[in-house]
Amino acid sequence: MVASVPWGMLIDRIGPNKVITLSATASGIALLGVLVANNVVQLCAVYLIEGLLAAGLFPSSVKIVSSLNGPMTPYLAVLESAAPVVLLVISTSWLVLSNWREFYVLLTLGLLTTAISS
Repeated sequence: MVASVPWGMLIDRIGPNKVITLSATASGIALLGVLVANNVVQLCAVYLIEGLLAAGLFPSSVKIVSSLNGPMTPYLAVLESAAPVVLLVISTSWLVLSNWREFYVLLTLGLLTTAISS
């Protein structure tokens, strides 16, 4: 939430599409730090950095959706509510807990795919 304000200012300056590309690329690269974290402190530092970098994704998406014609607000609210819950459920599953490095590699690939396609 703290990082959303600077990202919002950048969105107003360079546009939401460029911010999505920048935010997804930077957070995807930062997420690779999970693979080299040796302890909980390093892991928390990686999550903090990745969270600050990923904070540009949602405000950019909201700006794009709000510029469209049509009532998209309910759909955006459902997406915003469901995404963290789905990620939490997936991340606590046995498959992810036993293969957590692969999970984060796939998550990184998803962010980089978002960056490329935006």
